Amino acid sequence: MSFVKLVSGISLQDEGARNACFRQGDLDGACGIYAVTTAIVASGSIARKDAVSIWDEVPDGRTAFAKSMAGISPLVQDGTTADQLVKLVRGIDKYTRPPNQWNPHVLQRSRGRDAIKGIVEYLEKNDTPLIVGLDWQGQGAHWSVVVGYAGSTAGAKAEHLLLIDPGFESSRVHLWNAILDLDPKPGPKPYLYQTQGHERHDSYCQVSQVVAIC
Repeated sequence: MSFVKLVSGISLQDEGARNACFRQGDLDGACGIYAVTTAIVASGSIARKDAVSIWDEVPDGRTAFAKSMAGISPLVQDGTTADQLVKLVRGIDKYTRPPNQWNPHVLQRSRGRDAIKGIVEYLEKNDTPLIVGLDWQGQGAHWSVVVGYAGSTAGAKAEHLLLIDPGFESSRVHLWNAILDLDPKPGPKPYLYQTQGHERHDSYCQVSQVVAIC
């Protein structure tokens, strides 16, 4: 019997994943900013409409949110670092329910198998999403949001990470729209990353960074 573990903040209520999934184009910015917003909504700490309103407003330059955006270019041409995402989570914290409940941090500086082990262990102990950095086969990098894991046999080890990827549409069937296969293949980018309904985009990657929002 197969099993699936998901963080409880993401549910079938309010359109499930479609409520939490902020796709690039819904806000101004790039995948890291969308991943942060998706993770916060998927954690159940803030409603989608409130997250949208944060980005609609011009923030007071004295606030932590405005300061968190300092150093991030308007079009985010160079992407965002893990440390920048940590600052952004802290900047949005005052809008959450209740406020000041988070301690965002880079989960660990390791890569690959060690990083995946840390992700699964974190999800077993905590009930919040993780933001994960992926290095693609060939070139390029991307931020996505881990909301759970799954396996083929109940009680067995995790075989797949379940993600909401801000670069693709939300699934009409599942509460996630991407899967990372945890069975590594030979090579520097050993993990198959599959986006549901977009087989032409399936590719191999390496897990390079992990950001916890609490």
